[in-house]
Amino acid sequence: MGDMLFLLVPDEEWEPLKASWLDALVSHVEAEAVRHALNGYSVPLVRALGISPVGALHKIPHAYFLCREVACPSRDQRCNPLSKKCPLCYSLAGPFEGQTLLIANRVVEKWREGGYVIIWTGE
Repeated sequence: MGDMLFLLVPDEEWEPLKASWLDALVSHVEAEAVRHALNGYSVPLVRALGISPVGALHKIPHAYFLCREVACPSRDQRCNPLSKKCPLCYSLAGPFEGQTLLIANRVVEKWREGGYVIIWTGE
């Protein structure tokens, strides 16, 4: 299968985003599957993976698609996560603020890199 990119987020860090639309687009995986993968046995983790990173980007609701920085002088249609010319300053629009905005932006950034986002649950 080759190398895969992941962003691992502990369940307690993800708590404020559980009620958001982002929660349906990430993979929720038991900690045991993550431990197995870290020790070289990736089958349980790969089986638990959900939607692909590109698929997740396509499922971002249109209302939140364009960059939230409305006052940015260079904001235009390329300021979306599917654009190959999306600037590094892109920030996901929506009801996110503070720490939840930072986590949401990390999630979208990882999807743009082709990586999966995994929320691990349990001990």
